[in-house]
Amino acid sequence: FNFRYASKWMHGNRSYRMLTKAFGLRLIIVVSGEASKFDLLRFTLNIGSVIGILGLATVIYDAAAVYFGQPGDMLKQEKFQFVNLKKQMEEGGIRNTVSIMSSIMELK
Repeated sequence: FNFRYASKWMHGNRSYRMLTKAFGLRLIIVVSGEASKFDLLRFTLNIGSVIGILGLATVIYDAAAVYFGQPGDMLKQEKFQFVNLKKQMEEGGIRNTVSIMSSIMELK
C-alpha cells in the first residue's frame, strides 16, 4: 500500500508543509482507558486473587496428573507419603498419643 501524509509547522511568520509519500502497511493503534488514583485496597485484592488462583491451579494440575496421567502410580509414590500410625506408635516414634489414638479410632 502507499499513502501520503502532510507535516505542517510554523517558523516565524511563515508556515511550511512537507508532503511525504510512504509505502508499506499502515498500522493504526488506538489505546483507550480510564485513569484513576492508585487504590491500595483494590491492588491487594487483585494480588490476593491471583495468588489464590495460582494455588488452585496447582492443586487441580496435581490431581489431574496423579489420576489421569500415565505414570500415576509412580507420581503418587513420589508426591505423597503414606503413614502407618499403628506401626509408629508401637515403635515409640509418636509422642502425642491422645490425638493419634483418636485418629486411629476414627479409622476403625
